[in-house]
Amino acid sequence: MTILADTKALLGITDTTHDLQLGQMIAGIMDEADEYMGVRCSEAESVEDWFDGGTPILYLRHVNILSFHLYEDGVLQAADTYALYSADGKVKKVCGDWQSGFRVIRVIYDGGYEEDALPASLRTKLIKQISYEFRRRKDIGLASVTYPDGTINKFAMDEWLPDVKAELDRRRRLIL
Repeated sequence: MTILADTKALLGITDTTHDLQLGQMIAGIMDEADEYMGVRCSEAESVEDWFDGGTPILYLRHVNILSFHLYEDGVLQAADTYALYSADGKVKKVCGDWQSGFRVIRVIYDGGYEEDALPASLRTKLIKQISYEFRRRKDIGLASVTYPDGTINKFAMDEWLPDVKAELDRRRRLIL
């Protein structure tokens, strides 16, 4: 099932009235999550990244790298000269640092996840965030809501839900 279908199921929506709006929200929240994590999880083909080198590790824009080619100063490098950490989207030089110089390293790869192949924990949390924001779409700027049973919800529309944020933090790439 797609994220749209799963979100509609969680919201109890059975028609197509809100499909366009939900689709836009899904795309926006997925992009925000990628930006927050510092890596892209969405599927991409033939991505071309350029690096200046001078470091032992290259950090690609995507995770879950499927196919990979690395060129150093225009020359295709043998797979035994580097270690590819596909799940993390990083490449480590086996010995020493990558050649330094302006845009001397070129990497071409396919990466990210198909929508239905996102890690289950991340997918579930993103669907929860999308559903929450859809329910609150008319309450923009509202900081809290009091329900009939006396409970109060104090999450602003522009914040990640706490458990969603925890999942994104767990996957976040910090480069120091």
